Amino acid sequence: MTSVPTHTATQAQERVEWYRRRWIVEDYHQGLKTGCHMEEREIRDYEGLRTLLGIIAPLPCACCNCVCFRVNVLTSWHGQ
Repeated sequence: MTSVPTHTATQAQERVEWYRRRWIVEDYHQGLKTGCHMEEREIRDYEGLRTLLGIIAPLPCACCNCVCFRVNVLTSWHGQ
């Protein structure tokens, strides 16, 4: 999982937390690639990429929050 030395339970828990957060980042990038079609855009320079990311970077977060909200609502509704 990591090459970072781990000697204590606290350090082990920290490494587990890193790994857990990794999937949040993976999901975010997947949202950029598929939902926003980043690979289909023909950006030719840094400024173009920077401008595009400034506009669409929040979108995967908003979509993820919406999906998480729906899952939480459905889960809590089903549990009642």
